[in-house]
Amino acid sequence: MQDPDEDQGYVAAWYLAFEKEDAVAKEVEKTTIPADTFDTFTVFGTADGLAMRSAPSMVGGLLKRLPLYAELTSLEPSSTGREKVADTSAWLHVQDAEGDQGYVAAWYLTFSKEEDEAKVAATQTDKNLIVRPITSGLAFRSEAVVAADTLIKRLPAGASLVVLEPVVSAKKKIGVKGQWLNVREVSGGEGYVAAWYVTLGNEPALGVREDDKSAKATPDDDLVVRTTVDGLAMRRYPRIAAQTLIKRLPKAAELVALTEDAEERIGVSGQWIRVRDIEGDVGYVAAWYVVRR
Repeated sequence: MQDPDEDQGYVAAWYLAFEKEDAVAKEVEKTTIPADTFDTFTVFGTADGLAMRSAPSMVGGLLKRLPLYAELTSLEPSSTGREKVADTSAWLHVQDAEGDQGYVAAWYLTFSKEEDEAKVAATQTDKNLIVRPITSGLAFRSEAVVAADTLIKRLPAGASLVVLEPVVSAKKKIGVKGQWLNVREVSGGEGYVAAWYVTLGNEPALGVREDDKSAKATPDDDLVVRTTVDGLAMRRYPRIAAQTLIKRLPKAAELVALTEDAEERIGVSGQWIRVRDIEGDVGYVAAWYVVRR
């Protein structure tokens, strides 16, 4: 087979399914949850976009895709269902929070969301301090000086910026009038922004200013997308597997799309987009979990 990067090789055929299967998914006969609720148990999906299928196999019709850590109730007895969890050859019959029923790959399930989050914590990076503008059209300048010849571009509200200064001293500047921060934006450009118009990336600002008086953001030269869920996986290859995980991205993380036809893929289930994040890491993300900035 050949992947989107034109690399060729062999893959296990039992992990493949036809791309058009979405259109032929069959309804699953509804199963009644046992009246004795002590015989049921809860599991959580450990993959974003986990497939719920009409039959317990890779060729079972695709009913829907589930978000990361979707809570699922087993429709199988605890005595037999529990031993399937994390088994790489088993499928579990489940019901999600919306009442939809189907089969999911048991090797993408866990009993404890917290335990799984701890396992992937090592893959999450916190290499840089990220800040975001609290106003639309924030000036991105070549020097820490307000002048016509220092303006590089204007940034949209919420744009991700990596601070290029020591974290401790940079945090003291945030929100302080007269202070400037040396930053890098997602497309790779470096410059300065007014520290009193930014907030920490993991602490969204209340009352973001965007009115008729706000300057307009400069149109992006690159196609920049934002994640719509927390914990979206960036993967080495466009497939869901434990060994392909590079890192997990927070909600609203900004990414430069590198795939040529990325515009057409945005929001489309089953499609992947090759991207570069603010820290320079490159990988694939599920196109159905991103929107254009």
